[in-house]
Amino acid sequence: MNIKEIHPIGYCYGVINAINLAKKIRKENPDSPVYVFGMIVHNEAVSKELADLGIVTVDTSNINKREKLKEFKKGDIVIFTAHGHDESLDAILDENEVTHYDAVCTIVKLNMGKIKEAIRSGRDVIFIGKEGHPETEASISIDERVHLYDIKNGIDFSKVGDNPLVTNQTTLSYLEIEHIHNDIKTNRPNAEIIDEICSASRLRQQAINNVTEDIDLCLIVGSKTSSNTNKLFEIALGKKNIRTTLKINDKSDLINLDLNTINNVLIASGTSTNLTVVEEIKKYLEDR
Repeated sequence: MNIKEIHPIGYCYGVINAINLAKKIRKENPDSPVYVFGMIVHNEAVSKELADLGIVTVDTSNINKREKLKEFKKGDIVIFTAHGHDESLDAILDENEVTHYDAVCTIVKLNMGKIKEAIRSGRDVIFIGKEGHPETEASISIDERVHLYDIKNGIDFSKVGDNPLVTNQTTLSYLEIEHIHNDIKTNRPNAEIIDEICSASRLRQQAINNVTEDIDLCLIVGSKTSSNTNKLFEIALGKKNIRTTLKINDKSDLINLDLNTINNVLIASGTSTNLTVVEEIKKYLEDR
């Protein structure tokens, strides 16, 4: 069996920094309750790893975030996730003297800075993203002049000024936003487009898209909640030279898979997937 890995592979720097920050806070505050407000990165295994250290992940998917934040008290420690957050939430914790930290990815933070700069200069912003994704929610919360171009439902251009700044959720596919950029240019010819897909995601996407050899089995390793993992899966599915593509969490998902006719395997991982998990999958395939 020939096994090829897509590089880069494993955690990106943003994920590493977020996890290390949480561990550092736990170590420095052994007796304090520590919470992550949402999934620190989109991977259940990471949340479990933090839980083993006594760090509680608060599920924010179906709650009133503002009301939930009011429940924290002095002595608690709250960590906001790597995806960014509505900065007005900080005031709720400050009012109750709750210590809080921001694990936001550097690239997401820089992108949000560009949005703020455009707003300060009096321009509208079009943010391309998936409705409900935490990075999208954080970005459109900056100002009412930030308008969401949802990747599924589009945008009402009548609400957008003539020369908007256009940016995007950093974990989208570089292939899917191309037609969106064209649509925006058609409706707003003076729009300034900056493509903000993070390099860790883009390089993996491009590497899969550029595979030319015949592949019997492509394994995309990562959580179903991970946007960048899902984009890798979508790109692989569209490749005619890849016979079968599976999205898996770990090697246990391969136990019932018939590998007798599999000769060429391609392995790729989302940016929030631990390299150890990838190595375990590779060893399992080699042993078979």
